[in-house]
Amino acid sequence: IRDGFTELHRLGLTGVHDFRIMGSADGPLASHAYQHLQTAGDLALRMWMLLPGEHLSHAIELGLRTGFGDDSLRVGHVKFFSDGGQGARTAWMLEPYEDIANYGMPLTPMDEIADAIRRAHTAGLAVAIHAIGDRANRELVTVFERVLSSSKSAAPSAPHSIEHLQNIRPDDVVRLGQLGVVGSVQPIHVPDDFPMIDKSVGWRGRWSYPFRDLLTAGVSLAFGSDCPVADPNPLLGIHAAVTRQMSDGTPSGGWYPGQRLSVAEAVWGFSMGAARVCGREAELGSITPGKLADLVVLDRDIFTIDPMEIAQTQVEMTIFGGQVVFED
Repeated sequence: IRDGFTELHRLGLTGVHDFRIMGSADGPLASHAYQHLQTAGDLALRMWMLLPGEHLSHAIELGLRTGFGDDSLRVGHVKFFSDGGQGARTAWMLEPYEDIANYGMPLTPMDEIADAIRRAHTAGLAVAIHAIGDRANRELVTVFERVLSSSKSAAPSAPHSIEHLQNIRPDDVVRLGQLGVVGSVQPIHVPDDFPMIDKSVGWRGRWSYPFRDLLTAGVSLAFGSDCPVADPNPLLGIHAAVTRQMSDGTPSGGWYPGQRLSVAEAVWGFSMGAARVCGREAELGSITPGKLADLVVLDRDIFTIDPMEIAQTQVEMTIFGGQVVFED
């Protein structure tokens, strides 16, 4: 883990959201290790540690709440899965795939997810729900509408989120923008995935990764990498959000270029957006008096260079809590 801190500091990262805790033997080991490093004063990243959905009842019984912890280690969202993945054709779609005659599948019944959201929200626990397919996202938006409108409990300290939000129809984007639910998305998947998306859903790819439409509708976006599925380098993610192109410049003009973002919007997603989904925008996410001094110095001005150069940008220095933790 200490070696991992060093490598992530080289990329300009000062915090991570750990989704690994659920469903694997190394989750509890990682949790113990983070606490050990925190006690020793050696936790050199701000850790947002998610809880597995299968332990929701235990978390509620223990009185855990999202945001519990200190500046370096906090209890995060409770993670659930609504469907599978598009590459495996298990993402739950409104229409069948182009290359295989099925619609994907739900992994958790929506009535169970609705009950989990209701219980978590009442207990002060935010939920993060994996959703790839447009059917999964439509169903989730409906569930959030119903649960949040009927809840009389105070909201958790961090907003609920939909993880990936990969395929979503325009009318559902508008509905989502009215809920205050964050879209936790991974721009780097655009150049990685668009050939697969074109093959699997054809022209319906226009509704995949619709970052511009989501922002226009008022959906707050938190950007990440989905590491180790993709490279954790946030500069590659910024490049992808701004260009929607591979590193070789294809496709010309970008894949569905109407969904491209400005550099400022992409940087916001990796900074303020990532802080907001933790409920920590008052402490983190911008260079503002009174906030924690997590700062990054780059070797060029990504706001003025050719956007294709952003992917080659290097980190010169990373400052964590006012201390230099990496210097080239």
